[in-house]
Amino acid sequence: MILYNLPAMLNRVFILISFVLFFNTAFRAQCPDRKFLLNYLRDSTKLPPGKQLAKLLPYLDSMNACPYRNDSLHASLFWSIGWQYYRQNDFLKSLEYYHQFINIIRTQAGKRSIDQRDLIKGFWYLSKTYESLNMVTEKIKAVDSCIDISEKLNTVNRATLAALGVRVE
Repeated sequence: MILYNLPAMLNRVFILISFVLFFNTAFRAQCPDRKFLLNYLRDSTKLPPGKQLAKLLPYLDSMNACPYRNDSLHASLFWSIGWQYYRQNDFLKSLEYYHQFINIIRTQAGKRSIDQRDLIKGFWYLSKTYESLNMVTEKIKAVDSCIDISEKLNTVNRATLAALGVRVE
């Protein structure tokens, strides 16, 4: 009786394995290619903000379902979208994406795929967005966070220097 059911059992196992492989491949196919996206983020700054947003937003939607989400590339995508909204003077949308950028870096601290120094840039651009919205208290908090993180990480960059200039004023 066991040998009689063996072909049926093998058939079921084959179907199950095929099903798993098909869906695994189908879901991975929806994830954007990391190298392509990284190059695109570097090279697409010449496009007008509206066109760049139209290209970036679908990548963000597809990346949210990927196994490699919440890494530096995912964070960079949030920052790039926030920057494009800032360029279009849509400061509330810009804030939303800058906060996501900062949140990914903070929650993934300690992972090799995250560079904590990116927080400096994140808080600097957050402060500029708050300034555009005349939200002075939030702007100062973001500037202070930018400087504090620079001190903790023993890193100085343009954002740090700009934030120090704002603090001096």
